[in-house]
Amino acid sequence: MSVFEGSRYEKVFVYTRRLRNFVRNTLTFREIDRAVPDGSILHTVTETDRIDNISYQYYGTPDYWWYILDKNPGFDALELPVGKQLWIPPIPQG
Repeated sequence: MSVFEGSRYEKVFVYTRRLRNFVRNTLTFREIDRAVPDGSILHTVTETDRIDNISYQYYGTPDYWWYILDKNPGFDALELPVGKQLWIPPIPQG
């Protein structure tokens, strides 16, 4: 199993599990840094918000929805409570 460069799982250890004749590559859990970095913006959720659209609004791509949720524990990607605030962190460079 390979993880592509730039994936959020890029630095996660891949190990092989063997059971009889069955071999399976598995990822370990990735560690999530919950600290809100400097330069983050507070976004108040509206009725029409979806997490992918919020990602697109701030980053120009819907692909970083997971990064927003990493910094906002307790939020569900499918149920964003109207009126609650989400931290929108800057995308890390590197």
